[in-house]
Amino acid sequence: MGKKYWVIFLMLILLGGTAACGKGNDGREVEDSLTEDLECFFEQEHFVEVPRILEGAQGDIVYGDAAFTDETDVVLIMDESGSMAFADKERIAVEAAKMFIDMEKATGTNLALVEFSNEISSTGLIEIKQEQNKEYLKKILDQIPYGGKAHTDTGAALQEAVSVLNSSESTGKKAIILFTDGRTDIDDGTPGRTTEDSLADVNAAMEEAGRQGYPIYSIGLNADGRVEEKELYRLALNTGGDYRIAKDVNELPDFFNQIFMEMRNILEIELDSFMADGNYRDIKFNIENSNIMEANIVILHSDKLIDAKIYNPQGEEVKKGDSGVRFSPSEKYTVIKLIRPQTGDWTLQVKGVSGDNIRISLLYNYDFTVTTMLSAREVKVGDTVGINLYLNSEGKSIKGEEFYQAIAADGVVENIKTGEARAIGFTASEDGLYGVFTPDSASDYELKIHLEGNGFYRDVEGMIVKVLAEGGEILQEKELLFFEVAKGKKVRVDLTEYRSYQKGNSYSLSAASDIVKASLEGDVLVLEGIEVGDTVLELSPDDSDGNKVYAITVTCTEGGREDIFRIIAIAAVVVLLLCVFAIKKSGRKIDGKFKLGVKCWKEENGVTCRNDYMVSTGIEGRSMRSSKFSLEELLAIYQQYYNSVERDETKKRELGMVLSGIRKYTKQVLIMGYKKSGNLKVQSKGGNAVRIYNAQGIEEGKLAEINVNTQGSILPQGKGGCNVRVAIPGGYVEIVIGYSVI
Repeated sequence: MGKKYWVIFLMLILLGGTAACGKGNDGREVEDSLTEDLECFFEQEHFVEVPRILEGAQGDIVYGDAAFTDETDVVLIMDESGSMAFADKERIAVEAAKMFIDMEKATGTNLALVEFSNEISSTGLIEIKQEQNKEYLKKILDQIPYGGKAHTDTGAALQEAVSVLNSSESTGKKAIILFTDGRTDIDDGTPGRTTEDSLADVNAAMEEAGRQGYPIYSIGLNADGRVEEKELYRLALNTGGDYRIAKDVNELPDFFNQIFMEMRNILEIELDSFMADGNYRDIKFNIENSNIMEANIVILHSDKLIDAKIYNPQGEEVKKGDSGVRFSPSEKYTVIKLIRPQTGDWTLQVKGVSGDNIRISLLYNYDFTVTTMLSAREVKVGDTVGINLYLNSEGKSIKGEEFYQAIAADGVVENIKTGEARAIGFTASEDGLYGVFTPDSASDYELKIHLEGNGFYRDVEGMIVKVLAEGGEILQEKELLFFEVAKGKKVRVDLTEYRSYQKGNSYSLSAASDIVKASLEGDVLVLEGIEVGDTVLELSPDDSDGNKVYAITVTCTEGGREDIFRIIAIAAVVVLLLCVFAIKKSGRKIDGKFKLGVKCWKEENGVTCRNDYMVSTGIEGRSMRSSKFSLEELLAIYQQYYNSVERDETKKRELGMVLSGIRKYTKQVLIMGYKKSGNLKVQSKGGNAVRIYNAQGIEEGKLAEINVNTQGSILPQGKGGCNVRVAIPGGYVEIVIGYSVI
């Protein structure tokens, strides 16, 4: 056995003795999962680099698409009941569904097809990166018989769709698209199945989809007036999806197009609309920037298209089979997909059957995210709040004044107390878009921004600014510290170890306590235990400009430990240091600070409500009892701080209820030191109800790494973060986690 492993073995024995004795000489519990931690310490795993939150981004709001390589799972539910034979004689619904498949991303998309009437069949998720897989799905659609019974067992179909998504290990976006021409209905006398059974399954599937974050998009063909619009509306409302009602089958291609655009936050660019004369027609279009992942040219026609050709900016024909292009012709549509198209002027040539009405549009899939920052979250009446927005691609901010001038940004700030709203203008620059607003009365203000560019849009919401009356006190940002001291003993804390502490500045200490006697000796805080219990002290700078206030929680414990316990604890610490030195690693330190926030979205009584529980705080990682702890522990500290600074008693109670409702999930989200200082892992073991998103808003699934040491991302060195989203009935709770080592 190597020398370093003997050291570790000895350390385990000594620390085991210390744990058996309870607490060491500093009164802290010794971590009892040390063996598990050491195994994790030696793991040789590879994790994706996680981009970090922008410095100064007080909103901690980062919106955008998933990265090009992120997987998307979509389940298409198609009604094949006998009534479809009359409602869709030309099988336009099938053509529209096939067109949706052809428009989906060439990389990173998995599709499943569920057919239903009185029975259900499912393909399971199939990756469509391979062209033969896409053709396989389209062939199944072509073979839908429209000959089943008139039953519409929507509940069974939705349950199957949810089950397919739940079984997927993908960490990307997941969605369900439901197409039906009737209401949920099972004929009387059907063995083992009733309409009530199906309706109950509709509700169960809807609730599960809502919990898991699967939006349901519905299209109802109301050819015979049997579509139950209320049911489709309810499915959309409770899952974050949308719905469409088509009175005529010819509307279906447009409706599938619209749902595709809503799922991707893109806009349709109309290229041309004309009546074919049997000759080629030239259509010019321009690819403006290099951040376009895919350009989908969608050609709708009634008769099969005779021919379509595409020419790149050099005037060269891009032919079928060439890399970077996919041609997908069908009876009622043709899709030409350009993958990572070069910028410049392109030419499309279309030759249709004489007399056929042809419509051509362009749909982009972009590779970028949108970042927004606020200059402050709490101001006084008359102060100015600055808003910065910019786009990122592949972890780097996009530069170019001309680029941002082409983006329309419409901002609205609403006084939550009065409901009064006013517009905010934005100015383009080389680095992005900038706007300001100046509040004229004390209230909470909500900021909403709609961005619209060439073929895309984004809506930025959820930013709240608290405005105090003139002369009101703006709460200083506080950092939370936690210490223990034995009764009758003293603890000396060197405050210069805390990076935000301003050495040499004058501080005042609120030290009136029967539990602990506290005093300042220069830059050293001296704590002396008097009585067993807990107390909170406040360390405030005499000159508050730019300096932090410390909220210090001190626990006084029973004294009188045996000297042997102290000796064991000291020996354990020494051996631990030797171990770290032996393996030449800096350890799994958590020596930065956390900034937290809680946001809750929920549908109540048919109305979607959003509540934010955000206060400016800094929780020192070194004040946690271990380099591995649960999100529940961190939130418990945050709740204490929130309750100490929030004035609204109702919001305090609301936050308590929110955190209580998700506690069984946050207990299973672990925050762990990893590799070295500035590296954290955030890992969920809470099932599909918990999702983790990195700083770009990209879903990481069950595991994300926060790395504040790597430069070249969207953040400066020293900042990082992620968001943990927990599904609840009718919505979700999002915990914003920021981490910094300054």
